[in-house]
Amino acid sequence: MPPLRKTIFTRPVTPVRPPRLYTHHTGFTLVESIVSSVVMAVLLVASVNAITTISKGRGAQTNLRQANQLCKEMMAEVMQGYYVLPTGLTNGITRSTWLLIDDFNGLIETPPKYRNGSAITGYGGWLRKVTV
Repeated sequence: MPPLRKTIFTRPVTPVRPPRLYTHHTGFTLVESIVSSVVMAVLLVASVNAITTISKGRGAQTNLRQANQLCKEMMAEVMQGYYVLPTGLTNGITRSTWLLIDDFNGLIETPPKYRNGSAITGYGGWLRKVTV
């Protein structure tokens, strides 16, 4: 038998690169800054729309509260009247002298007024209709 030879396997040697001075790049690229600007613009438009919607909702809520107050005032005035005119009383011609509930039917006021005829301040463009 022939003598066994030792076989040595070697890998090829790769050259060693010198270390780089700046291996970690910092800062924004132009594309990153444009993308961030677009994202900020979209968020700004969305927030302005949200604020506008909220302010319109508050205005509508205020109008609803004022309309409810006008309605309560008129209802309190109507509730003071009679269903049937008692004997001995005569019904008035003006609103301040009305005694029957039916007298209020069909009343339209613009702007809304108190019972004495003076206009209620702050309701210049409002219209109040009464149906009994």
